[in-house]
Amino acid sequence: MVAKTVGALIGLAVVAGVGYGLFATLARGRDVDSEQTVTVKRGDLIVSVTAGGTLHPMVSLELRNEVMWGWEKRTVLSIVDEGTVITEQDVEEGMVLATFDSSDLDEQDGSFEIWFYMTEAGYANAKEAYAIQEKQNESDIALAELSAKFALIELENYLGRETAGRLAEQGLASVDLGELARREIASILGQQLSEQIVPTPVGGSVEEGGPAVGGRARQRLRELSASVQLAERELERARDKRAWSETLFDKGYRTQDELIRDQREEQRRQVALDAATDELRLFERYTMRREAKQLYGNYTERLRELARVRSRARSRMAKAEADLKSQEARYEVMERRLDKLRDMIENCTIRAPKPGRVVYASTTDPWRRMSEPVQEGVKLWANQSIILIPDLSTLAARVKIQETDVGKIKVGQRALISVEALPGQGFSGVVKRISPVASYAEAYTNPEIKVYEIDVALDEVVEGLSPGMSATAQIIVAELRDVLYVPLAAVTLHKGGWVCVVKTAKGPERRPIETGHSTGNFVQVESGLKEGEVLYPEPAKHLGREGPDRGAGAGSSAAGIPTATVRRGHLTVSIEERGALHSLEPLELKSEVEAWATILEVVDEGTVITEKDVREGLVLVRLDSTQFEDTEVDRQISLYEAEAAYVQATENHGIQLKQNESDIALAELWPELAPMEVEAYLGSELAARLLQDG
Repeated sequence: MVAKTVGALIGLAVVAGVGYGLFATLARGRDVDSEQTVTVKRGDLIVSVTAGGTLHPMVSLELRNEVMWGWEKRTVLSIVDEGTVITEQDVEEGMVLATFDSSDLDEQDGSFEIWFYMTEAGYANAKEAYAIQEKQNESDIALAELSAKFALIELENYLGRETAGRLAEQGLASVDLGELARREIASILGQQLSEQIVPTPVGGSVEEGGPAVGGRARQRLRELSASVQLAERELERARDKRAWSETLFDKGYRTQDELIRDQREEQRRQVALDAATDELRLFERYTMRREAKQLYGNYTERLRELARVRSRARSRMAKAEADLKSQEARYEVMERRLDKLRDMIENCTIRAPKPGRVVYASTTDPWRRMSEPVQEGVKLWANQSIILIPDLSTLAARVKIQETDVGKIKVGQRALISVEALPGQGFSGVVKRISPVASYAEAYTNPEIKVYEIDVALDEVVEGLSPGMSATAQIIVAELRDVLYVPLAAVTLHKGGWVCVVKTAKGPERRPIETGHSTGNFVQVESGLKEGEVLYPEPAKHLGREGPDRGAGAGSSAAGIPTATVRRGHLTVSIEERGALHSLEPLELKSEVEAWATILEVVDEGTVITEKDVREGLVLVRLDSTQFEDTEVDRQISLYEAEAAYVQATENHGIQLKQNESDIALAELWPELAPMEVEAYLGSELAARLLQDG
């Protein structure tokens, strides 16, 4: 293929040089017949585009400065010589290709290790404190629940399970303790005697089928009722005995002393009955109600205390959990920072990852080669390439084609490649890649120049070829077979179209033509001429007064002096400027990170995004998010602490509400119990007067 391409290009040179001599017929004289002419020919025409560049591997392993730490450049301390060949043994032994200065990282390693151990200890303490608080909460809640249960048992023990249950569920207002006491007293003393001792209040009634008093209160009611019943019987016996004594005394069978003794016994029994009755009445009206209210108040207070204990447990648990999460986050971020620091220290040494030949990254980049070549002592940014290990089987000439010619280039077109380092040798190749977007590589010399990078892959890579060598590619854009062609000099633009001047028997004849492809010397003629026709190579001389398209009305006089004709017609005025194609509504993707961030990855310019890529979430750019991850951890810790503070404030609010309920209930209970104490001590009538008048 190399010989075929080279032969075709040599044939083109023959057509351009020797062929032109065959067309030209030189004659002497000053008339038209003596003027030089060319002939329309038919044959093969090869059209090509030539551009220069460098050899570049299309596939290569790129080694970069992967020390992502800080914002400063990092100094290259050592690097192997360019061209060093890496063997399989070198890879196995971990051959060092380059090293970066890691002194600042080594200094930080000790401090980071200390901080890591401190956060590790803090995390362990937080876990233990969390477990301790969890067990403490269980103990406190269990103790508070037990206290509430004991308070309920005390209430049940005093009033009975049924009555205590209703009180616990529905409150004091659901049970009339006086009614329960009167019902129990009536069951022992009878309704009549009961009404005499503890009369039913006006409008009061005993609930049928309601709960009955039980427990110690019932036992005490029965004891007091039995005492009243016994005192009543004893009084009846004493009264009968006194009456019998009076009868016997009247008949002279009893002495005065015996009668007085029996009368005094009756009085003692009356006093005993009054005392038993008063004690029963006091218990029913004051003692039983006071004890019941106190026990019920104690039970409700134990319930409120249980709620407070649970609230305090939740508050303490929230704080312990926040501390645990905060310490865990600090531990994880410190562990991640230490691991990253040590990874960065490890990244300061670049080892051979695969066999191949070492090529400096600046060798294939003309700008870096001139301004910042890779060498010992140079400073590189993070993620900046330093070494390439190319796949030499993919070596290609990367050339730059001007935008006026890029439309002629197609993938798959054949080309001839020459390399300056190997003069006299030509290599065949094929176009493999055409950059879809223009490069501004030449903008520093001329901002208006736009070029497109083209990769022309070599069919065969021979010994001696290396990336970075200067190369020239002659890309064959068309191979025309059996076509008409004429020299470019024989064609001119006239009145907006291409024309030739044909030599005929009647003299020069202007002939409009249609052209096709052109080379540096010849142009294809698609219509307007025939093979063998003779043309004048300087058609402008024979266009008469019209002349070529040099301007409106341009021409020449018989003496050859340029003339111009005044004309009338339409005139279009326009402004012509150069520029570039640009989308009116482009979708512009910007970095929405409100800080400096390193670009870790970016897709190749010109990459086509498909609907499938959109659905699958194709990553176009990836930025270094390390600094934001650390900030996120700090904010997460603050959030944990804020959540714990919120829970504590909420629980403290609930605790205060329960405490207020307890304080108010206790304050309300004493005004109820105090009058009972006064009545129990002084009696209801005197107590009422005392409480009213003071």
